[in-house]
Amino acid sequence: MNKRLIFIAMLIITLVFGMSVFGQEQVAVSFPRTGTWSVVGSDSINWVADMVIDEINANNFSGYFEWRGGNNSSGREYFRGAFEPRTGKVSIQGYRLANDRGIGLGSYEAFLTRDNNDFISGTWSGGSWEGKWQKGGQVNVPFPRVGTWSLTGRDSGIWMADMVIDEINANSFSGYFEWRGGNNSGGREYFRGVYEPRTGKVSIQGYRLANDRGIGLGSYEAFLTGNDFRLGTWSGGGVWVARQE
Repeated sequence: MNKRLIFIAMLIITLVFGMSVFGQEQVAVSFPRTGTWSVVGSDSINWVADMVIDEINANNFSGYFEWRGGNNSSGREYFRGAFEPRTGKVSIQGYRLANDRGIGLGSYEAFLTRDNNDFISGTWSGGSWEGKWQKGGQVNVPFPRVGTWSLTGRDSGIWMADMVIDEINANSFSGYFEWRGGNNSGGREYFRGVYEPRTGKVSIQGYRLANDRGIGLGSYEAFLTGNDFRLGTWSGGGVWVARQE
């Protein structure tokens, strides 16, 4: 009788342990999809990229980043990657550059979310990044709204501005910055901008100054996320963010 009880107990323990191990080995997330992912990142400067995964083979994949960054840095970085289905971790290594203007090869890690839409907690040698799957050109973020945005930025100094968007026409918009900086610098810079709904990217070009006290015309890029412009860069190596008031 005792032997029978011992056998049953051991059988139950074996089954429970086996189910636990089996559960741990299940695929936690699906595999990264072929196609285009929108990447944003930063190290000493801010970066954006189209990350194109064009080939998958077992748990490996390959493709390229089309990088754009501050100080007119840009270029294509071809990569090979490996994926761990149980944890969702991806490890990526750049191996060749094309049209290189100051980008360099990198090593990257991140985690793919369970819904297969985002790379999160990304790191690279000296930087951080995240990526979002692009869903066939659908609008992912709202359009910049008419009104006033509170902007802060820096290059060699600290700047603040009221960013006023006063007109929207299809995917274009216009308005002005009311700049305030150190050494009594300031003035109004009128701008025109274009917006990419699929990625949330805005590109802005100043075209006329008023009451200029040492400001100059600039070219600006950023990404819209709800009430904020983030990861903004401007000509000359500056960075900026803005929030709608």
